[in-house]
Amino acid sequence: MGTYRKGWRWQAGPTRRRQRSAEGLVFAVIVGLVIAAVVAALLVALLALVLAAAVLAAIGYLAYQLARWLWASYRRRAAERRARHPTPELRGLFEMARTPDPLDRYLLAVRELDRLSTALLDVQPADLGQGRSARRAAALAEQAEMLHEAVREIERELNANPAADGTLAGVWELAIATDELWAYCRDLRAMRGTPALAQVRRLESRRTALLTRRDALIARLREADLRPGVSSPTTVPS
Repeated sequence: MGTYRKGWRWQAGPTRRRQRSAEGLVFAVIVGLVIAAVVAALLVALLALVLAAAVLAAIGYLAYQLARWLWASYRRRAAERRARHPTPELRGLFEMARTPDPLDRYLLAVRELDRLSTALLDVQPADLGQGRSARRAAALAEQAEMLHEAVREIERELNANPAADGTLAGVWELAIATDELWAYCRDLRAMRGTPALAQVRRLESRRTALLTRRDALIARLREADLRPGVSSPTTVPS
């Protein structure tokens, strides 16, 4: 009986080892399958996130393009309304746009520079935090941009005309003045809230320089003979 037990234990050892090996293999396969399933799930989730991000980006791009189109349409309709029913302030700019002669437009542009520069005296930099001053600054910035573009067009036309060489110096000076005016008005419009004291002083200094340049430009224009023997249809601002 003892021999039988001893032989049975000797025979059971390899069997148990084989069972353990099989169990270990099954366990390893199961663990591998679980890991593979987790990795696959993570990849699917990552792919879903990428697709969702792509869809959101496409929607955002379409919304941006739609907003740009709507804003451009609004500005175009607003410009058409202003052209049909210009306000007293805009009449000079629209008159300049309807005038075919670039020299006449130059004289009108000087008048508009004088008007806009004078209007800036009503906008105090220290009051930009108030709604009324901010709206006025925005309106003047829009007009200054229109004047800036009109003067650049006048400059291009007169540069292409050899007979206008004597006028180019004044046109260049006017272009510099309108550039500075547009930059100043743009900075006024960009202010958010009440500016600091240092900003107020810088803006006031720039405004003083603008008015000085305007006065010098108008004084030289009064002394200049732009068209010898021909009376100008436009009155130079006094």
